Amino acid sequence: MNTDRTFVERHYHGGPITDEQYEFYCEHGYAMREPGEDEFEPPPETTSNGQQLQTVSSSPATKPNIPQPIHIGDLMRDHPERGAYVIQGVLRQGEVGNIIAPPKVGKSWLAYGLSLCKVKGLPWLGQYECEPGKVLYLDNELYPREIAYRGPQVARALELEPKDYRDQFDVIPLRGKRFDLYGLRRIVESITAGEYALTIGDAWYRFLPRGVSENENAQAVELFNGLDEYMLTAQTSWLGIHHTSKGSQADKSVTDIGAGAGSLSRAPDTYIALRPHQEDDAFVMEGRRRTDPSVGPVVLRWAFPLFTVADDLDPSKLANPQQKKRDESDRADQTALLEALDTPASQTELTNRTGWDHKKVKRIAGQLIPRFVEVVDGEFKG
Repeated sequence: MNTDRTFVERHYHGGPITDEQYEFYCEHGYAMREPGEDEFEPPPETTSNGQQLQTVSSSPATKPNIPQPIHIGDLMRDHPERGAYVIQGVLRQGEVGNIIAPPKVGKSWLAYGLSLCKVKGLPWLGQYECEPGKVLYLDNELYPREIAYRGPQVARALELEPKDYRDQFDVIPLRGKRFDLYGLRRIVESITAGEYALTIGDAWYRFLPRGVSENENAQAVELFNGLDEYMLTAQTSWLGIHHTSKGSQADKSVTDIGAGAGSLSRAPDTYIALRPHQEDDAFVMEGRRRTDPSVGPVVLRWAFPLFTVADDLDPSKLANPQQKKRDESDRADQTALLEALDTPASQTELTNRTGWDHKKVKRIAGQLIPRFVEVVDGEFKG
């Protein structure tokens, strides 16, 4: 076996690497290859000042890796139909998607429920049809014993027996194994192309290679380019589980709530976000699709161990902690104003009684008119 820095840079990192990164890949076996395996062309010749010499050839055979133009008619003939749905309205064959939600709200439970619905051919969340298909779950957050507990919990809630899923739902526990997205190639090379209809990666942040930041657009794009390559090779689809950024998400666009670089929302074909609803244990699910209409919005209610659709809740009622604080403050001010109106008073008199300025008196009084306060002869009367 040989160690080959060029092999690592081309096949795992997608570009030049530092000495520290190369040592990491060697340590974990990524730089090992058999003699003669994936041999590369020698570096291009350069002039004395370092410029690369260009060679010109008109023969396509000398440029096998350069994509060639295709007549649109040939594409239409070779692809008469669109990719079939893996999950109706959510994800098609070969596509890459993300599910984004706040930390510790049950993203993994949601993903396990989705996996079992896909395996059995049940509609996910009772709304999104799934043809039966095998699922591969790459879990780098849970240890095997926890995975062995959660899967059956969700299955029983879906009224499934072990025979319904045990041979069609495969899991690779990765926590503690320092396995990143560059190492995904090794899994792809070990499975039969087309064996899995869906591959789920849980969670994205633990798949980031050493030295790669989720906040760097160029690095994130390179990871998605690699994912596209792997999905084409394995003939599967990908759903990654990711977390939201900090703070309230209510005032943000759906595609702006994920933590990290903007390409984390631009690169995927499907981008689904869960945001807290004003109701406890409820979340608004909404998504954007590259190839289809948007997903949702729909409210999901969490009741261990499942998320279910809550048709009785309004998806526009997103939780907004800042607005909640303002509302609580206004309610306290309304009470104070009503107490100050023990006798009718003008706006100026109310500023003296409450210690507020005219603007605040007018705003709070306006919230109470006409249910609790009326204006008579220019005076407020409670």
